[in-house]
Amino acid sequence: MDAITLINEKHQKIDEHKCASGFAIFLIEHIQKKTKEDKDIFENLLKFILKLMDIYKIKTVNFIEAFLILETINLTIIRAHPIEEWILVIFHFINGNIKDHNLKFIIESLKLDHIEITNVTASFYMNKKNIKLTEKNMKRVITLLSHVVRRSSRIKIFNEINSDVKPKEYNTNDQILGSCWHPMDSDEIPK
Repeated sequence: MDAITLINEKHQKIDEHKCASGFAIFLIEHIQKKTKEDKDIFENLLKFILKLMDIYKIKTVNFIEAFLILETINLTIIRAHPIEEWILVIFHFINGNIKDHNLKFIIESLKLDHIEITNVTASFYMNKKNIKLTEKNMKRVITLLSHVVRRSSRIKIFNEINSDVKPKEYNTNDQILGSCWHPMDSDEIPK
């Protein structure tokens, strides 16, 4: 665990939101075998991961651990169950057991299937191998994250919608809407 923390301190440029985006892209491309152009799948998976970040207070180190754990499990076993259940079980294993989260409440709040979670949990514990926390492995995952990830405007918009305090004027770069998009305030709408 100390090796992960040291590597994480060396690479502070990768924050949790970048990791969430990169993790979603990795899961879609390598585990689900879908293209990242399918924006609905990406956005739904990213929203799910961001919800788990709020519940479990997931940090960059936890994403690195999740990558390494997923590598130890056979892909055919992972593909036998929905990816959302796998993500929940892995992050509950990493952080949930420590912080004593009520898994039943989390499953109900995320509207997941209890039986599927039970099957995924059994598959996880039967097939998970010990991860090797070497500096080489950590650097490889950090490199993967930094190459795959760019902080997308979707994350910024999601955070701004969920924050209580919004600045009066803010710019958001969005490829679809143009380079500088100004949302209208409700009091500025013409009548």
